[in-house]
Amino acid sequence: MIDTKKYQEMVQGPGAFEGEPPEVAYFYDLALEGQGEKFFEADIDPEWPENFEDVGIVFTMFYVDADESDAFDLNIDNIVTIWEDSQGFVFHRTTENTEQAKKEAAEWLGINID
Repeated sequence: MIDTKKYQEMVQGPGAFEGEPPEVAYFYDLALEGQGEKFFEADIDPEWPENFEDVGIVFTMFYVDADESDAFDLNIDNIVTIWEDSQGFVFHRTTENTEQAKKEAAEWLGINID
């Protein structure tokens, strides 16, 4: 069972999760444990220089399971994508598929991938 109270407390007030719902703190904890499917800014930016060592922003996708759906009122099999900006703030988007998740990430970065 997921301790939603812990994550509700983490998003209250100023800090990395300011303005985000509790599930963002939950999925961030999972990302720190190495869970989730990662993709990188370099993967979605067609103008990213080849052989450039920095991969840019790291995005981590999670497929919502039944426990997470119950705990955070999310749809099962939706994808929650989280990322941290250069100042340590954590953001998210909830989408229905990986293509949409990457498109939303690109839009956040100001990249047109259509």
